[in-house]
Amino acid sequence: MNLVIERLSSEPLYLQVKESLKQYIIEKNLVHGSRLPSISKIAASANIGLETAQKALNELVKEGICYSRPKRGTFVGIPTVVKKKDICLFYHYDKDEAIENHVSELRIFKGLRSRAHELNIDISLIVKEPEETIAFYLTRKEFNVTGVFIFSRTDLDEGKKLAIKFPNIRFVYLAYYLQGIETMPPNVYGVFDDDFAGGYQMTQYLIEQGHKNIIAFNIDIDYCGYRRRISGYEQAMKDNKLPLDPQMEITVDRSDDISLQDLGRQTCAELLEQKCKHPEAIFCVNDIFAAGVVEYLQEHDLDKEITVTGYDYVIPVYSRSHNFSTMAVNYDKFGPIGFDFLISKTPPQMKIVKLLPQLIPKGECKLERHLQATV
Repeated sequence: MNLVIERLSSEPLYLQVKESLKQYIIEKNLVHGSRLPSISKIAASANIGLETAQKALNELVKEGICYSRPKRGTFVGIPTVVKKKDICLFYHYDKDEAIENHVSELRIFKGLRSRAHELNIDISLIVKEPEETIAFYLTRKEFNVTGVFIFSRTDLDEGKKLAIKFPNIRFVYLAYYLQGIETMPPNVYGVFDDDFAGGYQMTQYLIEQGHKNIIAFNIDIDYCGYRRRISGYEQAMKDNKLPLDPQMEITVDRSDDISLQDLGRQTCAELLEQKCKHPEAIFCVNDIFAAGVVEYLQEHDLDKEITVTGYDYVIPVYSRSHNFSTMAVNYDKFGPIGFDFLISKTPPQMKIVKLLPQLIPKGECKLERHLQATV
């Protein structure tokens, strides 16, 4: 007897055991009146406690699949057909890194899990080799694999190999746009933030506030989304016929020994210590970085002279406490829209969906904080 249990699944263990027992009844061709293995054997096979095993058997009795006899055991009742359990797989680019360590990814996963609950689909994390794990679930009669979600900041190669290996499975990249995804196999899709549009919209907002001399602060990391935000900034400046030269875009390297907030303070200090005209506004590609810039300006009484904006809104306290405008990424919507790709009965018309972030002016950040404090 071999009962399949996925301990990382969101489904309770006793329900998983119940489904495995249903499959066991079919595979063994157990007829009405056949006795099921004892509670101790079921518990040992699934590596669970006796109480959990008994709870699984009780569920079978409730559903009318089995019936019990005191001191004799549990027996097969009327013939039953096992309904496959819908399941989607979740593959993180860094299997050794916990999702909880990244606030943005945690918010995306919560949105994913909420939609999965609505659809009655289980989510199983891929913790071993992805090809091996996908193949395992595809061979199990009790599961119907709806698709695979992928989190990757830097690499499309592994996803491409998986898509070619499993052409009947749909793969959806979430959150991090990667160059070249448009040319991936036809069963690969993506849901991302529209970084270019967000950078454009924020720069246009600054221009409409009367700012012309706008500098952009970028961070050099392995994520092309920041670069696309800067491209949006550049396009908005060009469309409004405002001066734009290389000195107005400052890209800094991120090292592990300095926080983003301290990096923002340091970058702002280096800029303003130069003997040149101060900018009217600074567009930052990240909220935490922007908070450091604001702190430096406040310490030098320049916060009324220079406007600062951020991007992400993944941790709202930064823009609220430092009172700057930002672009709010729709982290909670990535997962639900990703599920639309997976459950569509026909191949989706669009390969990629880009979600437009929401502009949150600094006045609204303060108002939102006030309203929350008075509730």
